[in-house]
Amino acid sequence: SRFLTPVRGEGVRELAAPQLLAATVGLVEVARQVELPLNDAPPIAALSYTQVDTYLRCPQMYQYRFVFRLPTRPKPQMQFGRILHDALKDALGSIDRETPLSWAMVDSAYVAAWAKERFCAPEQAPSLQDLGRTYLRRAFDAGDLSKPLLLEQPFSLRVDGLRLTGRIDRVDRHPDGSYEIIDYKTGSAKRAAELQRDLQLGVYALAAREVFRFDPLSLSYYYLETSERVTVDKPRERLDEDRETIVKVAEGIRAELFVAKPDRMKCSGCDFRLLCPSAAV
Repeated sequence: SRFLTPVRGEGVRELAAPQLLAATVGLVEVARQVELPLNDAPPIAALSYTQVDTYLRCPQMYQYRFVFRLPTRPKPQMQFGRILHDALKDALGSIDRETPLSWAMVDSAYVAAWAKERFCAPEQAPSLQDLGRTYLRRAFDAGDLSKPLLLEQPFSLRVDGLRLTGRIDRVDRHPDGSYEIIDYKTGSAKRAAELQRDLQLGVYALAAREVFRFDPLSLSYYYLETSERVTVDKPRERLDEDRETIVKVAEGIRAELFVAKPDRMKCSGCDFRLLCPSAAV
């Protein structure tokens, strides 16, 4: 029978796929008798941006998560980001001509977003709740929480026969008729020069121009930590490069090229590091 790659931990050993070990060290929990689809993977007709990004980070991680469908553990920072996104969606979506946005509306949406989330690290919740409220208050005071044209807008984009799906945080239309895509980030701000090759912004630009026909268009990341907006221009040649990257990812997945990309920083936070023999930890 075929074997899954060796499991890392106390005493490395091989495990047949139907007898996959339940690794319970806060990383992954996989039930016994799981039949993993090691052969005849279905053809790839559609990918999400998350899948493309995962494959680019590490093809082996993609295989564990999206081919074997091994479960992952929630992470505090990811949940924190989702809570802020949900709060912004609800608060901004409640704006109308008769009801301008107030801080009470923003704070109420934030409290509700926390109430809906089963936070994985209760000991961190109080400090993160305070931090998130500070982020939102700063953005509100800066006048950056105006009513958008579109909010949490899903899209489906055709790239050389492949359907690429995703979701745009917000789209603004400015008085001069131009459009701006804004994606909220909770991490540290990056310079515009660094973001020229950012694939996520490239995907947004392709969707905006080819699906929604938004033109002229600017692309921005809004960093909630500092209320800083970094705007990037994506020239046509950059978008062509982004399109080619997506095509190459799809080709790699179809060919089942799932070679690990060991990296100490990335591997240390990977849910599958105990399963991966190439993990740099």
